[in-house]
Amino acid sequence: MGSINNKRGNSEKAKKYYGEIVHIDSNNFSVYKLLANLYTLPTDSMKLVYLLKANSINPLEGDVAADLAEVHSAYQQYEKAYDVLNIAIKGDSDNLVLQRAKLPIANQLKKYAEVIASGEKLLKDGADAGVIKDVAKAYYYTRKYQKAIDLFKLLELQVMQNEATLYYTSLSYRALKNYEQAAAYTKKTIDEAISPNTSSYYSLLGLVYEENNQLSLANAAYKKGLQFKVVPTLYYRMAVFYDTRLKQGKNALKYYNLYLKSKPSIMDDKEEIRFTKDRIAQLNLTD
Repeated sequence: MGSINNKRGNSEKAKKYYGEIVHIDSNNFSVYKLLANLYTLPTDSMKLVYLLKANSINPLEGDVAADLAEVHSAYQQYEKAYDVLNIAIKGDSDNLVLQRAKLPIANQLKKYAEVIASGEKLLKDGADAGVIKDVAKAYYYTRKYQKAIDLFKLLELQVMQNEATLYYTSLSYRALKNYEQAAAYTKKTIDEAISPNTSSYYSLLGLVYEENNQLSLANAAYKKGLQFKVVPTLYYRMAVFYDTRLKQGKNALKYYNLYLKSKPSIMDDKEEIRFTKDRIAQLNLTD
């Protein structure tokens, strides 16, 4: 009855019938797996409950392990996701789906050497776009910027690039001080998608121009970023830019004050906040 109702799209009745089965047989792995699949959102608490039960009965079953790792990742519980996949992979070392699923989680845990070693092996079996992206990011975070660029460009050849991959390509070029390509890829990032991150991309574009001594272009990029979303970092960049590069104390003071008013993170930005307060005091004395 459970499977019949499921096929008819009546998931609530299917849940009821499957629930009656596990009430009688609490170790029925297949039914727990079916129950978990009836909940489509990875953040649904009942999906997690049923996947945990199924995984506890058979931790080596790949489909459940992959789904449970996805749910743990949705809750940002990356260690748990990593452990679930590790156990399943030990039981089926040839399961490429599980190996691919582990790469982005390992990146989150900063296990970059593992991502590179495992990912390069997977790439020998085929240029999977997800694997390319994960390995490229690992190369970026280990400061192997040219290797990161080479892989990100493979995605462009496959027309599989996106906002994030173009952004990391820009950051990689900037790290190599190739400002022309950094600017070009930041523009590509902006063109790829106008998103909540657009102001941050213009902030990066301004920084690239600034580092290449293209000050008028830097100024325009910073101001353009403010048209999309006000973020504390952008105000700080503009304040320092006016202060140190353009030597315009009044404009610097304006943006330093706007930075403090925009409520930067007391924990993450404490150095910037302290510097800003010191510069405001100094600039007020020179007025």
